[in-house]
Amino acid sequence: MSSTIYYKGTLKDGSNTDALYEAVLRQSSGLNCSIVREADAFYIEFAEGTSEPLMFRLLNGKLNWFCKWDNPGNPDEYYRIFDLFLAVKPFFKSLRIDDDEGAWQEYQLKSKPCKICLRELSGPAELGLLEGDFDAEKCDLSGLLKPGMRFFPYSDAVYCVIARDFLKTFDAVSVMQLDRDRIIKLANKLRTDGEPFTRENFAFMFPYILIQIWIGCCLTYKVEGRVYRLADEVRGLKTNKLAAEFGLLSCFLNIHSGTVNYKHAEMKRFAADYVDTGPKTTAFSAKAKAALTDLIRDYIAENNVDTSSGGPVLIPLTGEFKEAYEAIFANPAPVAEPEDIRQSLRALVSILDYLGFRYVGVEG
Repeated sequence: MSSTIYYKGTLKDGSNTDALYEAVLRQSSGLNCSIVREADAFYIEFAEGTSEPLMFRLLNGKLNWFCKWDNPGNPDEYYRIFDLFLAVKPFFKSLRIDDDEGAWQEYQLKSKPCKICLRELSGPAELGLLEGDFDAEKCDLSGLLKPGMRFFPYSDAVYCVIARDFLKTFDAVSVMQLDRDRIIKLANKLRTDGEPFTRENFAFMFPYILIQIWIGCCLTYKVEGRVYRLADEVRGLKTNKLAAEFGLLSCFLNIHSGTVNYKHAEMKRFAADYVDTGPKTTAFSAKAKAALTDLIRDYIAENNVDTSSGGPVLIPLTGEFKEAYEAIFANPAPVAEPEDIRQSLRALVSILDYLGFRYVGVEG
């Protein structure tokens, strides 16, 4: 893991750099590092030498800095840095910490009770979630993604509910009947933040389009009504929509980004107890995984694919490779048991409760 840690704060009256230095010196004793003091600052130099120094330079009692941390071989060090910031927090009137991974939010929740309570499904709309076919292959929307990408959701039940509602929103029986221009137009009306959706970014952004349309068209917010009818100025709506968007993607659909806020972090913690987030490849036999490894190796060799850059290698799921891939995984994946389905859907509605949303399904 590599990440950038941002920190910004103002010292309390009476606190000074010397006292802060002594506190950092004590707290950093368990880190593999050295502390270098300068005339107007001090910094932590990490022994592995792959991370930038963690700098404490205060100007008029104010701290505003960042540190690029890069030490995948020692992830514990990352959380020891968070321990350090918690230890020095009493010296500051305010101290704000953030990081690329969203780990700071998750870290602070560890010692607090979870705010999300698991509950049973209730009411016609929620009980209706249990009805229907939960075979993800029958409502696979992967054809709308970039070539070579596929949906491998943690919860087929939740994915099937979202995919079925998405098709119903556009009066489509299958993915072949979907009109991308209509999808883009609706998604842009509902998006919470970021750049507009276009034909050019559609395939890459489709998971976000999918979830934003589902939130907008199939959920109500508190007593305010359906989400798509509400302005983001409604109290708490924008923050909760953002948490729902990224939380549902990461907790149920196996599509990840950094944790965007504390509510997203709370959702991830709750889902870890109630949603099976293990690698989807465990559903395949060891023989199938070995065959896939050989297939990828041969493809890389035959096509002279450069694997030295350290970046991901995208292999298009087309042609001979697609045929071989499908042959390896020709056996159907294990069918979700009714109790697994109910558990995932209970987790879904419980998370929606926490954010102030309620599932009501597609209008009409």
